[in-house]
Amino acid sequence: MDLTYTERENTFRAEARAWLEANVPEASLPSFDTAEGARAHREWEKRLDAGGWAMVPWPVEYGGRGANLLEWLIFEEEYYRSRAPRRINQNGIFLLGPTIMEYGTPAQKARFLPKIASSEEVWAQGWSEPNAGSVFRNPRGDYAARLIEACGLRGRVVGDAMISDKHANFIVNRGGARAADIEALILLAEQSVREKFGITLEREVRIVGERDEG
Repeated sequence: MDLTYTERENTFRAEARAWLEANVPEASLPSFDTAEGARAHREWEKRLDAGGWAMVPWPVEYGGRGANLLEWLIFEEEYYRSRAPRRINQNGIFLLGPTIMEYGTPAQKARFLPKIASSEEVWAQGWSEPNAGSVFRNPRGDYAARLIEACGLRGRVVGDAMISDKHANFIVNRGGARAADIEALILLAEQSVREKFGITLEREVRIVGERDEG
């Protein structure tokens, strides 16, 4: 097995490295959790897009570079080597975009993919309602959200907390949820999945603070 890079791949690496060395900001950008940082990261995404490096493996007509898988991995190596900014649109370019690429209609691809690649539109999970993100890690070979939904728990409410009716691995605060409400739903999901599937869900969230026994 020959594991050496081809001349084309070495040329691709050199081109990517040269562009990144010429364009990566010298100073780290502010966190994109702030308004200032979000603006700065959006500007960086525009620069990536203008250079043709926003989503290198996507077809050119959808904002990509038409690179193959190995070339994409080479670019990722060079990207991290250069300490380039984190990608603000990760959910868009790595989750939603590939899903549309695989299953979307031609009209959907033309509508969404170029704007995802350029980060003109930034997509995220679960930002429409207050929540703490994914509650459980995905078990090997499956998805926590699928298991919870299969137990009939999507939309289940305790107090003012609810297992999201959009993504069952999120618990949302409908306005006045208490920690006890949220913990009750976590325990319900754990118990239900264990009883139905024999799978013990591993939590991603951590409960902090003192419990009010009153």
